This record gives sequence, C-alpha cells and structure tokens, in this order.
Amino acid sequence: MRYLLLTIRYLLFCLFFAAGAAALAMGLLIDPEIVNYYQSRAELEQTLADNRKIASVTEQYRAPIALIESEPNILRRLEQITLGQSPAEKDTAYPQVYDPELFKTAKKILEQTTKPAAVPALPEWVQRCSIPGRRRALMLAGAALIIVAFIFFGASRRKAISAGRKSALETDSQPQNCDDSDSHTYDGP
Repeated sequence: MRYLLLTIRYLLFCLFFAAGAAALAMGLLIDPEIVNYYQSRAELEQTLADNRKIASVTEQYRAPIALIESEPNILRRLEQITLGQSPAEKDTAYPQVYDPELFKTAKKILEQTTKPAAVPALPEWVQRCSIPGRRRALMLAGAALIIVAFIFFGASRRKAISAGRKSALETDSQPQNCDDSDSHTYDGP
C-alpha cells in the first residue's frame, strides 16, 4: 500500500512539474521564437507557391519560346496581336486586331497577378498567448504549478527530518576509541 501511495505521489509530482515547466517555457518562448517560426513557415509556403507558379509559366511558354527562337518572323506577328502595335511596313493597310474576349481575359489575368497573396495568419492559440497580459499569466501559472509540485508532492519534510535524526543517532551510537578513565593527559610530539 505504501508503494502505491508513493507511486501516485511521484506521478502527481511529475504531472504538475511537467505542466508547470511547459507553461513557463511557453510563456518565455511564445513572443520571439514561436511567432517568428510561424511567420517563417508562412513566408516559406508563399515562396514555394511562387516557385511552383514560375515553373508552370516556364513550362507553358517553353514551346512558344522555342518556336520564336527558330522562326523570328513569328515574333513580329505576335507583337501585332498581343501588344496591338501597327506594322512598320509603309504603304500597306492592315486591319485592326481587337478581340474583346481576349482583352477581358487578359485584364482578369493581370488583376489576379497584381493582387498580393494572402499570408496565412498565426494560429489562434499563438495570437492569444502572445498578448502580454496573458503571457505573464501563463508564466505565473507555470511557476505556481512548479511550486505546488515541490510543496505538496516533493519529499516530505517529516521523512527528511526523521532520516536526518536516524543518521545522527547512528553516528552517536557507534563506539568511540576513548578510554573511560577520568584523567586525560596530553602526550605531545
């Protein structure tokens, strides 16, 4: 029965101490390290998304670029269609190329690319814990749990005192190498 009680006491001590240490560490590390960690992860995700987008655009335009490199006249034709420039040749009448559907699509694409990408916000629990008042409360609660663990579940004072008395009694009860005679003389060197 005694070992069961000691085991329960030990488990409660570990539970309270671990919870207190975790709360204290969280209170100390929430503002600089954990906030920066989540912000860095969000920036990394944004950079990876941008890289994927660049890779897909590169793949999409690889064939037209190869065609332009092989046939330079195509570039002049594409300039006229894409940029709406008139041809440079004199004495030639060219019809105006204007497609309203193409114009609307190009406008939508430009609007999508100019919008800044939304950076994911910090998790809600990080936002709550990083408030200065709640951060201090978290640290105080952690310190209180550690103190409670040591006061209520640490080694009992009675056991420590009784163990100290037993060791003191054992040293007093050991035989000493003294004579029981009343006269004590000093024999010098």
